[in-house]
Formats: sequence, structure tokens, C-alpha cells
Amino acid sequence: MSGLEIRHWAGFAQRPFLAPERVRAYQDARIRRLIHHAWRNVAFYRRRFEDAGIRPEEIRGGADLQRLPILTKADLRACRDGELLARGVDEASCLAEISSGTTGEPVRFVRTRGEEYTLFAHRLRAEVLSGLRPWDARMKIGSAPVRTLPHRLGLFRCDAVSDGQPHTQILAELEKKRFDVLCAMPNILDILLPLFGESNLRSRKLRRVFCGAELLTGATRKRLEETLGCRVVDFYGATEVNLVAWECVRCGLYHTCDDAVYAEVITEDGRQAGAGEEGSLVLTALHSFAMPLIRYEIGDVVRRPAAPRGCRIGFGAIDKIVGRVADHLPLPDGQWLGPCRLIEVAQSIEGVRRFRIVQTSPASLEVEVQREEGFGEEQAGRLRGGFEKLLPAGVRVEIREVDDIPLTAGGKLRIVEAWRGAREP
Repeated sequence: MSGLEIRHWAGFAQRPFLAPERVRAYQDARIRRLIHHAWRNVAFYRRRFEDAGIRPEEIRGGADLQRLPILTKADLRACRDGELLARGVDEASCLAEISSGTTGEPVRFVRTRGEEYTLFAHRLRAEVLSGLRPWDARMKIGSAPVRTLPHRLGLFRCDAVSDGQPHTQILAELEKKRFDVLCAMPNILDILLPLFGESNLRSRKLRRVFCGAELLTGATRKRLEETLGCRVVDFYGATEVNLVAWECVRCGLYHTCDDAVYAEVITEDGRQAGAGEEGSLVLTALHSFAMPLIRYEIGDVVRRPAAPRGCRIGFGAIDKIVGRVADHLPLPDGQWLGPCRLIEVAQSIEGVRRFRIVQTSPASLEVEVQREEGFGEEQAGRLRGGFEKLLPAGVRVEIREVDDIPLTAGGKLRIVEAWRGAREP
């Protein structure tokens, strides 16, 4: 283990509470190591740096990364087999994952087991900061959790029930198991909510619900907290890097996991986003050496907070996960509208249980609404009017009530689908 790795684990627990300048110094040291590693051992990056006229010693830290080109999924898909793997890595002994591909662009990523456990530790630390105690039992709706040393010691226990079975069966299995924290994607919990009211889960006095993997709407959060009687905490992650940010239970912002990723928010004109500005999220994975990811654009739009909030956690922050880059709507006047403001309008209307916004052309939107008690003509009119205020004159908004809103092949709820001509990926 290198001196840098020893320093990482020695300061792991306290690093979120360090002053921002000390966190930046840590990031800069990891970035220097990553850049030199990629130059020496990864053919793709060596060629990329040479094409940009950059020598590795010129990248001294995060501020210098802007000199390198942004890495896209299209770049990764264009690579030849093995070109992204570091020299000497035995791919057969690594773990491989496929990104969900909700934009039609799934990509395969490779990590060593040591890298996987490191990223798992960062997520576990965020859960502890969100209220998880070592003796709490977690229950996950989905795939089986990673088994690590703490689990074998009886700490941070985690069990799972499959999400690939009827919802009544999921509930039946949950009722038979004892747990303190429930972990699941928001859409699964939203579907189960009507069943929760008739179950014994409310009497369990759960301590937390941890959500992730897709957008958590304000309406779903409110219903979950009212039904289960506990706080809901949102975790923002990506297959490529595991945890990106988590919702702080103290200040309400999403703290970026700064000792696992170096996060940039890039505006449409290529600037680093300032206070209150939206931009595309670009990540450099600080612990991925088998398959480095340097200035990788994951396809999400986020927003920087308009003003700082007092918090003892010194990591950076975003205040909203806006949506996919692909979900920005092209308008007839040539402008683009981010989905955030449309989503906020829909979430503010009483009686909207779930919704989906489908742009059928630059001048036409269809809004599917899965209603609940309280939604009628008045609410539909307010919803239409709220959208029309955000759109240019002449854009038609149609509200349609539906019994159900289907999920993607990856089991997620895609709230906004932007028009892309003949539905190009």
C-alpha cells in the first residue's frame, strides 16, 4: 500500500469535516497520481494527452484538469477492446458493470475488487453521516448487497429482497424480516406505498429510508415520510463511480463525495458553473485505476447552490439534480429548456401522484398524470397554465390522465422525454 493510500484510510472518517482547502489539497494529490498512471499505463489516455499537447507534469491538480478534453460515452464506445484498461490489469479478476443506458448509450465499466470495496466504504460513510448506526439492520429492495468485513463482524448488516417479483410478495417478505433502515429506488417505494398503509411497517418505527438510483420527487418524499413515519434521505450515484453525492440531513444540500470524485459543473458555453447555475456534471474518479475515468461527462445536469449554507461538512455541494442532458427540451425559437422548472411545476400540483412529460415535437408536450384524490379539472388547468408560462407562445400542452406510467427496462421512472427528431438515441 502506497503512502497516499495510507493517508487516505488514516483520515477517512474525518475528511468530510476538513476545511475545503485541505480537501482540495487531497484531491490534487490524487489527481496527480491518476494522471501519471494514465499516461504510463493506458494507451487511450496517452494518445488523448498527446493530441491535446499536454504533458502529465502540467496537470498539478483539479484546476488544471480543464486543459484536458471532456470524456463522453461516445468516446468510450469508440474504443477498441482493452484500450481503456491499464497495463497489467487482469480483466478476468475484475468486476464489470454496465451503465443503465436510459439514454440508449450503455457502457461497460471495469473495477478491481479493491476499488469496489473502496467505493463501497465511501457510500457507507455517507450513510453513517445520514443517521445509520453500526448496529442498524438495513433492508434493500433490489440486488444482493456487497458482503464485506464489517458484515461478517455483525456490523452494518444488510439483507435484500428481490424487486423482480410481484409487489404483494415484496411486501410479504418485508413484513417477515426485521430491519431499521429501508433502501430502495423511489419508484419501487412509490408503487408499494398503497400497500404500506395496510402493513406492519409503520409500527416498526423505521429510522430511515435511503433512496437512490433515480430522481426522488418532493411528492414521493412527502408520502413516504407520512406513511412510514421516518426521514427519507436521497443518495445520488452513478454506475461508473458509485456515490457522487448525498443529501445532508443538516443543511439539505447534496454534498459531493470529494475524496472519491472530483466534480465539475460545466455550463453550455464551457465555463465552470457559478452560484445558482446549472451545468453538465463532469467527474474524475479518484480511485479508479484499472479503468481510469478522467473528466467523464455522465450525462446529468445539476445545479450549484445559489448561496452557501452553514454546515460542518466541508465537501462541495449541489442543490438540485436537474435531470439528464438528453432531457433538455428543444423549443421552436431555438432555445433549450431544462426539465427542472417543469418538474417543479408538476410537483406543486395537488393530486399528482406520478407524472411523465413527453415532448412529441418542439411545439407540443404531452403530460401523463397518474392521479390520486384531489386532482380534477382545476388542478389540470393549473398544471397546464404553469407549463405554458415557461414555454414560448404557441407550444401546445396536453394533459392526459393514465392508470399507470411504465418504467424503463432498467426499472427506473423516466420523468422527462425530450423530442429528438425521429427519436434518435
